Amino acid sequence: MKKFLNWLKNNWLFLLVVIIGGLLRFYRLQDLATFGGDQGVDYQNVARMIAERKLSLLGPITHVGIFLGPLYYYLLIPFFLIFNFDPIAAPVMFALFGTATVGLVYILAIKFFSFIHHPSSRRAESLGGAIIHHYQEFAFLTALFYAVSPVILESSRAPSQPHLIPFFATLLLISIFRIVEKTDKWWDWVGLGIASGSLIQLHFLTFPIYIFFLIILSLVVAAKRIQISLFPVSCFLFSVLLLFPWLLFELRHNFFITNQVIAYLRSGEVSFSPANYFERVLDLIWFSFDRLIGQGNQAITIIAIILSLTGIISNKVTPCRTLRCNLLSPTGIIVFYFLINILGIALYKFPLSNHYISALYTVIILFFSLGIVKILPKSLSFIVFIMFITFISSQNNLDSNHGYTMPEWVNASLIEKAANIISSDIKNRPGTYNVVNTLDGDTRANPYRYVLTYRNKVPPLGVEKYSEADYLYIVSRGARNELLEDKRWELLSFPVGNIESLGTIGGDIKLYRWDNGRADRKDLMK
Repeated sequence: MKKFLNWLKNNWLFLLVVIIGGLLRFYRLQDLATFGGDQGVDYQNVARMIAERKLSLLGPITHVGIFLGPLYYYLLIPFFLIFNFDPIAAPVMFALFGTATVGLVYILAIKFFSFIHHPSSRRAESLGGAIIHHYQEFAFLTALFYAVSPVILESSRAPSQPHLIPFFATLLLISIFRIVEKTDKWWDWVGLGIASGSLIQLHFLTFPIYIFFLIILSLVVAAKRIQISLFPVSCFLFSVLLLFPWLLFELRHNFFITNQVIAYLRSGEVSFSPANYFERVLDLIWFSFDRLIGQGNQAITIIAIILSLTGIISNKVTPCRTLRCNLLSPTGIIVFYFLINILGIALYKFPLSNHYISALYTVIILFFSLGIVKILPKSLSFIVFIMFITFISSQNNLDSNHGYTMPEWVNASLIEKAANIISSDIKNRPGTYNVVNTLDGDTRANPYRYVLTYRNKVPPLGVEKYSEADYLYIVSRGARNELLEDKRWELLSFPVGNIESLGTIGGDIKLYRWDNGRADRKDLMK
């Protein structure tokens, strides 16, 4: 008990920021979580693996047609079992990962600021130690900034594999820090192995992290900071273990994914033009700071960039005369990580999206914190920090009536309500049915299919069999006549004979049932 109280005394700020991060992520999770078409497809794939007791060697497919590794699906499986296929399972997992990442950001900030303020002390830590310095307060504010950032908070409630990247990227940076300062334990190498085995399975744009990882480790080896032991071996083994299903698929199918990647690189989507590339790099830097700190306010984004640059330039921890010494300094590690990610991501020509920079969330906020800590007096820096935290907190919409990226009034609660009405209605009718959603681009209604199939146990016909169904249930804002005139194949292919309204299920969203028949659609219009 005494040890616990002593730990609590030294780490209450850590515990407080984790609790705040957790409360924000779990607040109204059912209503604010994303449950769109992509989630519907992923959940069906995971549930199918559980039902068939057969693990897939592939994960989600990207928008360019290349399969990711299956780690994301494997992580979801225990949550789906615990929650008995309730679609809230995935948001709970992401909220937990998001909360854990808040704690990791605090730990990374402690490591970073301890080096800056006490470079001569390798063991100046708060977690696990009794030495308490004022930089713990800045670590708390850094983690709090991360916890309340709207982009990060929204991604913590949106089940999609890139939104797990911040957790593994931050874990990798903490492990790298401890290895460089020669305070590493076996769990640091295990963490490094887990991170390196996970990141590329979550998004291909994490490839710059592997370049960073190899270069830093090479410099550490050259500096003789790594002794031959089982620690590096454990890193390699955990990395291979996590990548094994993906590698096994490649061996079984003549390196199908590798050939996909090569074909994509040759397609011209990834190219290099010095002028365009330099512009893309600048756009990416601006986009990163604007999304995480500026929130669309150009003045605040400029201030954030200037603060960060000034903090980096003014931070001279040790008089390094060699490139290796500079790269292995705390600021050198973080700056190198940032630059190599920016330069790598800039090769990709698609319009910028939040998840492209998910590996940079932690370091951008750390840069911003560094600028405030290094430039401003302590009392003023606290005030400025709190002002920025208040500003970005105000940008969160915790009273929203829909999930992140979802249409108005559409959330997991509404989808389950619609599925329950459909289930009750179809159980009293002989024959087969199908379901359509016209609220967004997911016309084939994958979230509704998931709930109907694996939660309510009344599966609809497949997405290729709309014309064969006896009944068609439609979730829509459209009026009766609009739906009859709709040219989407899922609606147009169904031979409608009668239309029944099953009522309004939320806001202006209605649920209809079309009965199979041979009536002229013009005769059904009112």
